[in-house]
Amino acid sequence: MFDKYRQLILSLIFGIYGTVALFFFDWPVLSVFLYLAAIFFLYSFFAFGPVFVAFAYAKRDKFESASKILDLVGSPEKLSSRKAAYYTLTRALIHTNSNELSNAEADLKKALNGSGLLENDEALAYFKLACINHLQGRDEGALALCHTALRYRTTTSLSNDIKILEEQIRRTNEPPRKPISIFSRRQPGQDLEENLD
Repeated sequence: MFDKYRQLILSLIFGIYGTVALFFFDWPVLSVFLYLAAIFFLYSFFAFGPVFVAFAYAKRDKFESASKILDLVGSPEKLSSRKAAYYTLTRALIHTNSNELSNAEADLKKALNGSGLLENDEALAYFKLACINHLQGRDEGALALCHTALRYRTTTSLSNDIKILEEQIRRTNEPPRKPISIFSRRQPGQDLEENLD
């Protein structure tokens, strides 16, 4: 419950401390800062709602909690473009975890078409799309999506994941090399004799 209403609870706590600081200890400056913190948390709850909390959980692979928190959004169609993009991206991450790849792909494309994702999160969406493309055998598209994701400024761990996927795609598409065996049936010098003939 604390996670769902974190901003409201923090707003209430800072409001109470601000009142105590003002009336019981006569610290007006401290109470002003505490009231400002309470207003900030109250504003963040109504401005952003639980969408960003759910996204934070999905990024930490806590998909059940993210799904429950995302269900608190009453009418996602009324969200601002930025919140709608994060709502859709969070839903895509949840679909990816439950192997609903077609739903995840549709949500990722929708999130990328909307505006408002930060650079790292946009790169994350392209990376997840590349993973889906690779799993479905569309490796050229996956490589193109990896290149697009690497153009953004990302965290080190995400850029490493993108490079690992890129390398994996390249390795699966390399033509097989002729194996060299030490157990060959040819005798030493046989190649030389065949070439002389």
